[in-house]
Amino acid sequence: MIETIRKHGGILAVAALLSTALVAVTNALTEDTIKEQQQIQLSKALNQVIPKARHDNALHRSCRLVTNSDALGTDEAQPFYVGT
Repeated sequence: MIETIRKHGGILAVAALLSTALVAVTNALTEDTIKEQQQIQLSKALNQVIPKARHDNALHRSCRLVTNSDALGTDEAQPFYVGT
């Protein structure tokens, strides 16, 4: 009985290690692509709010964090994108 539990526990541990390694490798290989896609999506969303014809810079690169509880209604820093 104990031998069976040890055997199945070992198999489970190996499967968990292999799964974790696979996820870690996948994450490492796709990290740059994910960040790039996030920037593209943010840029598209910002360009819907402020049309491309009204600015000539990359809005997603001109982000500032603003804290003003009176104007924003919160004490948390909020992103502020500057179009020039």
